[in-house]
Amino acid sequence: AASRRGDFDAMLAAYGGAFCDGLPIGGAVEFERWMRAERLRLERLLLDQAAGVIPARLAAGESEAALHVARELDRLFPDRSEVVVQLFDALVSTGNRMEAIERLSAHGARLASQEMSLPPPLAERIARARRAAADPAHVPAGPAMALATVGQQLV
Repeated sequence: AASRRGDFDAMLAAYGGAFCDGLPIGGAVEFERWMRAERLRLERLLLDQAAGVIPARLAAGESEAALHVARELDRLFPDRSEVVVQLFDALVSTGNRMEAIERLSAHGARLASQEMSLPPPLAERIARARRAAADPAHVPAGPAMALATVGQQLV
């Protein structure tokens, strides 16, 4: 209902996590298939809406509201690169550059450890963060060095 109304905040509040996560279904193959499809549909619905909401809130100067949404999505989907990119943008817009770089670096390192390819938006953010890290006025040397190391491994 909230998605039909276009009420993203209500959608986010209603989403309690993966649909039927942990529900034991013994041998009900067709039900399991439906449950997986429904879980993916609900996740995609929320993430697709967030892809428009966060940038819109940032553009409207509602950085704290965008950051709240991005943090909640990161809690729900910590391994999704698209969420990390949105969190990075919201953190930077609220002046939390160090936290943004640390979260991005941790995600990049996780991807590298699993030999996963780096999504282009994430690679772009890492490159931007590395350029900012090269300017000592923007970022202290310690995390900048860590980011540079991760970035060199990934980009």
